[in-house]
Amino acid sequence: DHTVLAYNEATCDQLSIGPEEAIGEDCRESIAAATYSDGRRHHTLADRVVQHPRTAHEEHDVERIDDRYEFGDRIVYEDRSVMQASDGTETHIVFEAMPFFDDGGDLVAVLELVEDRSVEARREASMTDLVEDVCTTLEALADGDFSARAEFEDNNDVVEDELLRIVRQVNDMIGEFEGLIEQVSEQTATLADSVAAAADAADNIDRQAAEQN
Repeated sequence: DHTVLAYNEATCDQLSIGPEEAIGEDCRESIAAATYSDGRRHHTLADRVVQHPRTAHEEHDVERIDDRYEFGDRIVYEDRSVMQASDGTETHIVFEAMPFFDDGGDLVAVLELVEDRSVEARREASMTDLVEDVCTTLEALADGDFSARAEFEDNNDVVEDELLRIVRQVNDMIGEFEGLIEQVSEQTATLADSVAAAADAADNIDRQAAEQN
């Protein structure tokens, strides 16, 4: 009947819902309301698995993942959500639920795990920003913009130093290339002056030869 019977401290800290707010209460109004704060769900993943223990992935917008891992003959479902706290902080959550059956094949329980994947989500977003920034910079360089620089900053502090080094190396490379172009331009200008001087000298020789003739 959707009543919460047990609730551990880790989930309590994760969802910022105290035991007194969850235990004995309807999980649709407490846990589901908190974890699916975008309004997409009114039931927890466990609720949906209880309704359709063998076909939840067909009846609901969830994924069956037991083929990804070694769960034996267990059925495992997965769902994801972004929970937003009152201060605007986002928590990226992954739910996994496993139904348990008795020897007769009847459902007896559903175990649901709630995992905070916020660090992984922030890292993925930062990696996407890094790649897009570097690619955009290189494309600008290919178009002749030697002032282009990658400006990515790891504000979430989740990207490895080796990857951040790529940004610095790209900027250093463009800086060196820009300096080389400036040197070539200066040398080209000097060469042009020399050619002009040689042309003037040739004109003088022609005039002198004409006068001598």
